[in-house]
Amino acid sequence: GVMQAAIDVKDHGSRQDGIQCDYSFHQHGPQLYTGWGYGAIFTTTVLDLDQVAANTSYQTSDQQMAVFADFVLRGQQLTTRGANFDFTACGRLMTYFSDHDQYGLNAGHYHYFAAFTPFENAFPRFVSPFNTPLAVNFQNLLGTVTATNSSVVRQFERFRARLAGSPGSDDLAVHKHFFTSDYTAHHRRGWAVTVRMYSTRTLNTECGNDEGKQGKTLADGVTGVYVNGSEFENTYPAWNWSLVPGTTEHQRGFPFSCAEATKVNHTEFVGGVSDGWMGLSAMNFSRSGISVHKAWVFADDFVLHMGSGAIEHAEGYTVATSLDQKALLSDVNVGIAGVEMIVTLPRGDHELKNVTWIHHGDVLYVTQVNSRGPAGGSRRGTGVSLGIFNTQRLGSWANITQGSNQTLKVDMFGAFYPNLPLASTEPFQYMYTVMPNTQL
Repeated sequence: GVMQAAIDVKDHGSRQDGIQCDYSFHQHGPQLYTGWGYGAIFTTTVLDLDQVAANTSYQTSDQQMAVFADFVLRGQQLTTRGANFDFTACGRLMTYFSDHDQYGLNAGHYHYFAAFTPFENAFPRFVSPFNTPLAVNFQNLLGTVTATNSSVVRQFERFRARLAGSPGSDDLAVHKHFFTSDYTAHHRRGWAVTVRMYSTRTLNTECGNDEGKQGKTLADGVTGVYVNGSEFENTYPAWNWSLVPGTTEHQRGFPFSCAEATKVNHTEFVGGVSDGWMGLSAMNFSRSGISVHKAWVFADDFVLHMGSGAIEHAEGYTVATSLDQKALLSDVNVGIAGVEMIVTLPRGDHELKNVTWIHHGDVLYVTQVNSRGPAGGSRRGTGVSLGIFNTQRLGSWANITQGSNQTLKVDMFGAFYPNLPLASTEPFQYMYTVMPNTQL
């Protein structure tokens, strides 16, 4: 029947849409869509049909429920933080709105509620903490699972509690590399870091229905750093899409086009290893004259990101590596080699030398592995040159997806290694450690 066809794990290498053997989800080819959009709609539909078919000859079998539970709990749950999906697991549909229109609807993706969700979710009330599409859809349904396995029912309830931010629910601690999707998720109590890559085996993204117009770089080693999960909400119209977190890109200074979105990374050496608790991911990234060996080491209280490479030709542009780019959440404090005091940056765009660490939004970025931490500004070593911005950026939803062309003003934070050498005889390298959920 329908449920049997839908709840089926695809063989590795089959390139079929649906649940993959590592419990990620693909749509439109080997393209990661575990999160908002196709993966979330799949889960919502199955949960709704599970209610409708209960106690009939069409009810979900124990075997089907076991597969579905593994997908939601061992796959989909790992692409969330707080009440949001990791944006890199959502394909072209990452750019949903959190703002509500005059009718109280989620303006960016109301049509998904109306067309693909149960009636009770078609016109939802966005009331805190259920004020994101993920929370509204899942929180109404995760508690309705008819599984006979009581452990599965409890785990679904636990996932529901995490979406609501219930006290004591923030205890997910796991590391997993999804090898069919070139995607890594690392969770600890109080934070999560994800890495999205792609290879000759996978696709980076797509553009369609005017969605995902700026998504070309969304699998170039993108590194999502999360504390509460809301760090990126409503920031995408104001992004510099050549500074997507974790990526090394040409700084073109003008938008990408829909025709540029889907790209191929001409390398097979992309992957990761994991013991379920810690792990390592690596990517040989090569495109448009840039070749970079990127690696991430995931430990108990930090993630180390390092890279080395060369730029064969820069197409006339400078090249930069982005540490992060998200909403401005707090003061931006930095440590400067040779300066004893912590420096709090005024609002604006900054080009700094000898930077040893940055602190913003309860995340510490350490650019020297022998740094003593943020107790003061003085550090061994000379630090590095960084571009940092903590200021207002302009943009519109129409530039990136369906939506209004009204100019929006967004307070943004970002940090990047600027102006990498442009000659192939000058190899470059970078290394920094991310320590989320760290206070000064």
